[in-house]
Amino acid sequence: MVLEENLDALGLRDRSAIWPLSLPKGLERLRERISAADVVLLDPPYGGDDARALLAALGGMTLRPGVRVVLEHHARDEVPEHCGSLKRVRERSYGETRVSTYTRDEATDGPGGFEESV
Repeated sequence: MVLEENLDALGLRDRSAIWPLSLPKGLERLRERISAADVVLLDPPYGGDDARALLAALGGMTLRPGVRVVLEHHARDEVPEHCGSLKRVRERSYGETRVSTYTRDEATDGPGGFEESV
């Protein structure tokens, strides 16, 4: 598997875990790990539906204070500014690719979130 080879080449295999899951439904199996994560990286297939479904699932979970959810998506894919407890705080475009960064929204999730300047 290419992912495992890359982790080995970077010396990260012992600090990594790979979960072959169908998303977003499979997120439920990772709820405990996701709730403890500092960073969640999402790179769903372009088209928008998967990206929005993943954000909706994560926005409904209890996430730790200061968490960053980084979503890569096509520039034409519409993703929400707010989704559950998540608020978009940064958005950058690289050609046809867009990277949106979300954090917990203090207004909807209580104290502990932070906002990054853009």
